Amino acid sequence: MIAYCGKIISVFFLGSFELWAAVPVGLAMALSPVIVVLTTSAGGIAGAVAVIFLSDGLRERLFKRYSGNSGHRRTGLIKKIWDRYGAVGLGLLAPLLTGVPLGVGIGMAFGAPAGKLLRWSSVGTILWTIGLTVAGVGGRSGIRYFFG
Repeated sequence: MIAYCGKIISVFFLGSFELWAAVPVGLAMALSPVIVVLTTSAGGIAGAVAVIFLSDGLRERLFKRYSGNSGHRRTGLIKKIWDRYGAVGLGLLAPLLTGVPLGVGIGMAFGAPAGKLLRWSSVGTILWTIGLTVAGVGGRSGIRYFFG
């Protein structure tokens, strides 16, 4: 039981930083896909909440870095998403492109309302976690099918 709780806590904390790592780790630890989705999503949302509460000091540094003037390819993409779709687009795509905490920090730096950004980041986190988990389970099943 303690080992199982340790696995869940590990996936939760990993999910608060990076969904792309938390889902495969949870599946590799033989956790149920439903538990992986719930734990990873909760971790990602907790990371977003933490960034919103800590955003005052980060706001100016992130705005300077991601305002579109630095010439980085990813920076330009994030700025384009922000200009075209606002908090909704950033919230839905940040879990895929930058990770939830960094995406929320960038949105806060661009002046997005915290409630709207948290709401859409939560939806994006849940959707991407479900998608990654389905892909991981499907990939694992495919490997077992072809390679025994």
